[in-house]
Amino acid sequence: MFISNSSRLPPNDSAQRGQSIVIIAFMLVGLIAIAALVFDGGTAYAQRRRMQNAADAGSIAGARQLALGGSDSQVNSKIQEYTVTRNSANSYVATYYPGGQAVGGGLIPSGARGILVTAQSTFNTYFANLIGNPIGSVSADAYANFGGLDAPTQVQPLTRKCDEPSLAECGFVIGTQYDLWEGGGSGNFGWLGWNGDTDAGNIEDELRQDYSITDYDDPHDICASVAANCWIQGASGVNNSSGINDQLALWANVGATGTPMIITIFDTSEGSGANTNYHIVGFAAFVLTSYDLSGKHIYGSFVQWTTSGSICDSCPVTGLWGVHLSSPPAGTSTPAATSTSAPTSTSTPTNTPAGPTSTPTLVPTSTRTLTPIPTNTPGGPTSTPTSTPTRTSTPTSTSTPTITPTPCATPSTTTMSGSRNGQNVSLSWASVSGATNYKVYRSTTGPGGSFSLLDTVFGTTDNDTIPSNSTYSYYVTAIDSCGTGAASNVVTITR
Repeated sequence: MFISNSSRLPPNDSAQRGQSIVIIAFMLVGLIAIAALVFDGGTAYAQRRRMQNAADAGSIAGARQLALGGSDSQVNSKIQEYTVTRNSANSYVATYYPGGQAVGGGLIPSGARGILVTAQSTFNTYFANLIGNPIGSVSADAYANFGGLDAPTQVQPLTRKCDEPSLAECGFVIGTQYDLWEGGGSGNFGWLGWNGDTDAGNIEDELRQDYSITDYDDPHDICASVAANCWIQGASGVNNSSGINDQLALWANVGATGTPMIITIFDTSEGSGANTNYHIVGFAAFVLTSYDLSGKHIYGSFVQWTTSGSICDSCPVTGLWGVHLSSPPAGTSTPAATSTSAPTSTSTPTNTPAGPTSTPTLVPTSTRTLTPIPTNTPGGPTSTPTSTPTRTSTPTSTSTPTITPTPCATPSTTTMSGSRNGQNVSLSWASVSGATNYKVYRSTTGPGGSFSLLDTVFGTTDNDTIPSNSTYSYYVTAIDSCGTGAASNVVTITR
């Protein structure tokens, strides 16, 4: 009997183990690539959000400075503060619109109403560095513009008449004290009732600094909320209650710090007494300084101010501007000539780890200045913005733009003098270069009263008559193709 001792050889496992190592190696490469995408992608997303915050804040700050009549350097300084200093962008590019002129070039284009800001930043990568991409970069755009305020979020129940395109043409000078007390009908002195309730207790409530209008009632049923081109019911009587006096005292306190109340501007009224209604055409910022309701006086001055709210292109120019973020005008593009870098960004940027997205550092809600109404604000985009400009390269250096259009300049101020011979008043002033005509304004209650247009003349003299026991005051403004110049000195004549 033959017995075989042969048996089957065990399988060779070494080849299989070699295949597993190769597969695991490829899997590790894939996992590293995915990790790079997730980690570095998350970092890029966080950085992009941070740059959007920077661009938003910078464009709003620049547009507000522009609205308040700031110079090109002041506008540029505000953009840098809120883009680089406060929100850590490495660099930015800013452009005026309309006009397309780079911010920081020394001149503001005539009619500029908005600013486009591109905030830029670089950051170190982690896993992407292993495949030759050590530095990542992100950028974000934001466009902010300004205009007359169409519907402010808070309004006090007072109104003042102006039926001209601007307060200046109605005789008001920014920063000059006036008596606000005026109404549109018999027995009315400018008090309003948003909901049609015009008793003193309701007006007291509406004067509160934290009051929000929630129950507005348009007498003509045109508007659902208080805005330009709406009607508001007037309140008759002096309304010299203790509660109203208390609220005015609080407004005088904040007025001492430069904070204004927002009041309405009307161009016409209807009815009389308790049936008076006012047609509102705009809003203005008024700093209350003192009051005497028993003597029918509310004193203060109109100031320039910015706040949030929708924009009205047809509202009168009052110095109160609404500033908001919007889409840039169609067809805009950023010049490749100008960028501004952070002062400390001369070396390779340090790591910025991913983390929670930051809240933008916003511009203060309001900024006050007593300079004249800005001359660089007429006009603006005439169509609804629809697109965002396309950039083909990232600016890396600072240079001066080669195109510097000359802005339209309003005429300078002049000096007025006057004399009286009996009832006849003679007025004269120095000629202003480039002026096409002059507008003479008069107050029949002295320099603290309300001025209204007396005459439009083409020479440098004018005449008036003054009754006995009267004090009249006058000033003149020069007009040219660019607009109205600043008011002259006030001349007061007493008989």
